[in-house]
Amino acid sequence: MSSTNKLELLQIWQSYGSSAERIHALRDVSVTIAPGESLAVLGQRSSGKTTLLNLIGLLESPSRGVIKYGAEELTNYSGEQRLAFRRENIGYFYSQLKPIPYLSVEENVAIGLRYRPSKNQHIENKINKILVEFDLAHKRNALPENLTLFARYQLSLATAMISEPAILIADEPGNELDSSHSDEIVHLLHAVQQKSKITLIYSTSSTKQAELATQTLRLKDGRIIMDSY
Repeated sequence: MSSTNKLELLQIWQSYGSSAERIHALRDVSVTIAPGESLAVLGQRSSGKTTLLNLIGLLESPSRGVIKYGAEELTNYSGEQRLAFRRENIGYFYSQLKPIPYLSVEENVAIGLRYRPSKNQHIENKINKILVEFDLAHKRNALPENLTLFARYQLSLATAMISEPAILIADEPGNELDSSHSDEIVHLLHAVQQKSKITLIYSTSSTKQAELATQTLRLKDGRIIMDSY
């Protein structure tokens, strides 16, 4: 589902720990992502990439700063409001979100619709369509353990996209794959983004993968060291 709302993060700080041992994961980070655009957050380990994505995805609240989506300020949303916003607007493609091992490919994809009430026939049509789109139709009855690692990534992406989110967030996509297949996953993300006209935000340590995005934000020690369009 495409959106006309831009996403803004304004002077974001994120800190953890007590005042004596405070760690600043993000320091004064500001970025604007136009609707339907792609942002690559580039950096090495402990640069603040995942923290930034967690804030964008409303999985955390910032210590300081403002997060806006269109005219709506999200920063002070209640837990219930944050949950509703995530369900309505965001798809997550995180490596730690593994397919449920005892469910088939088709059943795993259906999980992505559990909070979206629809008629049974409509659900079945959506599942069939997404399985074809991600080349999983012939594996619909397979368990995740019988899939290749690349196919499991395809399954996770299909599960994230079946709810038609306005924003897709991917943390280090394909980081468990070799460089060739990891690049293929990132290309797949961009193909999905361009077809669906959604906003794509992903983190990577690969300059090559970051160059595919319309905007790159490079982080080091929680600070922006490059912002290019």
